[in-house]
Amino acid sequence: MFHNFWNFICEVIGDSMFLYECLCWCCAFVILCKTSFAVGTFKRPDPETVSEEDFEVDMVKAWSDLDKSLIAEGLISGTSVANPYHNSVGHSTLAPWMGEHTRVGKTLPKTEFRKAMKNAETKHPLKKINEDIILDLLDSKKPQKKELQDACNALGVSAEGTIADLIIRLEELLNFKDIYPKLFWKLQKAGGGVLHFSCMHGVVYYLNFLFWTESARDHADGLLSFKQFPTCYISDVAGQVARHTNNRTRQLYFKQHDGRLCAPTPDNIKLAVNKELQMDMKWVKNLRFPLPLQGSLDGDRMAATHPITGTTERYSLYDRFHQKNQKRPEERLRSLNICPSLRTEINSSVAEQFNRELASVRYSLCQMKEAQFKQTLRVLIDLHNEKINLTFKSEMEALCNTQLSIGLHGMLGLQSAGKEDHKPTVAGTVRSSFQAELYAIDDNDKGKLEDLFSGYRKETQIITHVSRRFPVTIKDIRSFCPPELLA
Repeated sequence: MFHNFWNFICEVIGDSMFLYECLCWCCAFVILCKTSFAVGTFKRPDPETVSEEDFEVDMVKAWSDLDKSLIAEGLISGTSVANPYHNSVGHSTLAPWMGEHTRVGKTLPKTEFRKAMKNAETKHPLKKINEDIILDLLDSKKPQKKELQDACNALGVSAEGTIADLIIRLEELLNFKDIYPKLFWKLQKAGGGVLHFSCMHGVVYYLNFLFWTESARDHADGLLSFKQFPTCYISDVAGQVARHTNNRTRQLYFKQHDGRLCAPTPDNIKLAVNKELQMDMKWVKNLRFPLPLQGSLDGDRMAATHPITGTTERYSLYDRFHQKNQKRPEERLRSLNICPSLRTEINSSVAEQFNRELASVRYSLCQMKEAQFKQTLRVLIDLHNEKINLTFKSEMEALCNTQLSIGLHGMLGLQSAGKEDHKPTVAGTVRSSFQAELYAIDDNDKGKLEDLFSGYRKETQIITHVSRRFPVTIKDIRSFCPPELLA
């Protein structure tokens, strides 16, 4: 029964494209969370066998070999025949997964093993360095550049660059046993896990299996795997992600204020600390009317305009659980509270909610072998995505009173059925059953509206939600029912 189940998984469910995309918006936002599994889930390969060429993984080949291995295991069970598709544990066996229409290509970056590889150019310190002093220096609100340079020189790494550059170098060294033995063994005991990126509706876009605990390097691998970089990235380590990703892309990824919502000037920091700073991003209004921009995806991805938000700016922000815990004052500028219109549109706890779903099967997953673990989790996430998309599609079809199909950028549209090739259709062929009518307002509803519009109200205050996804604010109600019509 066990092998029959896996044959079914690989042959039948394996026909699924595993697109991992949302039918509403085209990855305009990515909300991150990490799900940890039991220690020893993944056996780590020897770091000495990993070279620079292995940091680009052929995702399609790795998962295809996994499918073949599971099918062959069922066919040769009980015989002395060796599985011809079985691969020994290596860096490429834990390849990430992304959908065909959202990934940059078949080969994706996976540089996690740099955490364990020794740098041949790194000189060992001549004197013993107290770990606690280095950790206190990294956790300091206002670290002195001279102290950071002394630590870098003592550890044998470059002391050139800004304070942020020095800090990120020291943070990278936390994973080296020869330099930080106590912390290294803590990381060893912590084991690996699963890293997943979700859009604001809960649809998972990116899945990666980790040998070690998560770090900013793993986040950067996921961000650089997207064909179209997301405008807003929300995580619990937003500052580290911005610094590390910029160091890998020559300061081009989070080019605008290092991924902050505004410039880290003393005045802005003071206002943010006092909770008096508020901003309004022009591109946020495009989220209510997601009309994708048509254009070529070729060229420089760093300078490309996002098809939904219509901006080249990118931000690395904290989720609502971690935005209050930042020790550095300039990190307050990564809080969603600074931009009320953006905070209204985003539920930053979506990824945590998905973690609770996985908690029910966590024990069973951790008892599986590596191959079964990876395939089961990928199928579970695909079913999770399909449930969200089908629910949204049925709700929208009920509102539109017509069938919907997948159009440009994988979004639902009023297009003829059967054209699900992610290409725009010819203008003028779309037939809609929408009808615009005028409705009389009775006295009870008129009184409710007058009470709603009276006094001071925040324009972005949410009144209700449409189909559990789209929030309706006072500003929205004013747009189709102006106060003057109630007179």
